[in-house]
Amino acid sequence: MSRIDTVAENRIHKEGDGFDKEEIIDDWQLDMNFHVFSKHTLQTISAQDTLVHLECVEQLTPVDMMNLANGEHDATGHCVWTGAFLLLDALGVLLEECFTEKRILELGCGTGIGGIGLMCAHDKERRPSYVLLTDADPDALQVCQRNCQQHNKLPKNKYGIQELTWGEPLSPETLSASFDTTLATDVLYDIALLPPLFQTAHSALKANGLFVLSHVPRACYSSQHPPVDDLDQYIIDQATRSGFFLHRHIVPNQLPRAFRTEGSLNEPASLSDMQEVGASLFVFRKTPIF
Repeated sequence: MSRIDTVAENRIHKEGDGFDKEEIIDDWQLDMNFHVFSKHTLQTISAQDTLVHLECVEQLTPVDMMNLANGEHDATGHCVWTGAFLLLDALGVLLEECFTEKRILELGCGTGIGGIGLMCAHDKERRPSYVLLTDADPDALQVCQRNCQQHNKLPKNKYGIQELTWGEPLSPETLSASFDTTLATDVLYDIALLPPLFQTAHSALKANGLFVLSHVPRACYSSQHPPVDDLDQYIIDQATRSGFFLHRHIVPNQLPRAFRTEGSLNEPASLSDMQEVGASLFVFRKTPIF
């Protein structure tokens, strides 16, 4: 670090203009590069026959949350969220239809756990043919790159990593209408992200392609997007407006309990926990054009 910004709030009083003035003096020498408080550790994540070694942040610190609120640094993409665990638990019922021998585009990949989990499926015959991991955060993509390199058996011609912002035009040569399945896990922390998310997912898909959205309710609302009574139905309605129809809707208690493997980072996020908070997994299909 070539420069350290510092801040403090030591308050003293100065006389002037007939009254005391309170002045803030910066002299505590605190490191303002707050995102260093997010400590990356190497974790083992497992579900059914999938085993992933992942560099990630186990949880955000209060300082990380301050940086996120201030728009200074977003460490959310460095964590593994519950929606990713739900996806891994559901691979046994999704792999063949949604991912096996398919070209996959992951949106908001963060650490890369979704795409890497697909590529690490124990049965090699059920893995995707190619996975492109994308995120709008360059820092998260660096973590994703290191996580892919943790698995040195992954063929480098089987995956790519690329910066991508939802809602922006896709490159016709490499992205537009070239994927069999798009994938997103736990990305709806702001309900306003739904339209650009669906727009990009739709544009990237071939005819009749699938969009797998693993979702845990955590959406933030605003005056432009007030709270809704039924968030799942709201998501389905938004998907319909964006050119999708609901193909499958899976909730945690529909998955075999044997899918959970104990003794890993996913242990705190049990299927019962997911069910209780309203997690669900949507599989949308791109509406055919007749």
